[in-house]
Amino acid sequence: MEATEYEFLAENEKITILAKFTHPTLTLIQGDFGPFKAGNTIDVPLWLAVMLRQSDKCVIQTPSWMEVERLEECREEEKDSDLFTQLPAKYIFEISNILLDVTPASIVDADQIRSILKEIFDIRQSKLRKSIEIFFKGDYLHAKINNLQEIELANFRPILPQAFDHLQRLDEATGAASRRASLHTTSFSNNTTFS
Repeated sequence: MEATEYEFLAENEKITILAKFTHPTLTLIQGDFGPFKAGNTIDVPLWLAVMLRQSDKCVIQTPSWMEVERLEECREEEKDSDLFTQLPAKYIFEISNILLDVTPASIVDADQIRSILKEIFDIRQSKLRKSIEIFFKGDYLHAKINNLQEIELANFRPILPQAFDHLQRLDEATGAASRRASLHTTSFSNNTTFS
């Protein structure tokens, strides 16, 4: 899947908005949302928040996990741990990307937030590369990686089947070469007589 497809999935996550309009409950295909009352907060799917924000009908409230201090904590935890740490939100990279694109002026320290999120993503991608390298170098049949987000796997998903195919071919070739060498050695020792 492409990054835009992961963003599409992330758009169903709930986010808090401050309504700038009053309207009874909206009945939509994905459910009922509202009622909306100017000055009140309400949780809506991200896609609806973006649509209302673009129509200047709401203010999207920045999630608490998107504050600089919280993201710096996440970055430090990620640096200090050999394993993948639990991130504060499902679809953290997709949601933050959408919010930083739609409402950059209303997000305090937007550039710093973008930078920290990139650092976290890069740290995690490096860990994933190392994990895959260890997996391929080892004689493992399966692996379990906790706390990984779908978009993080997107960079590696296309190459993994090919890599497994190449490993299988190498194993088969190595096995065939070993069997031929073994047969050659056995036949040589059976045909050799010393007087």
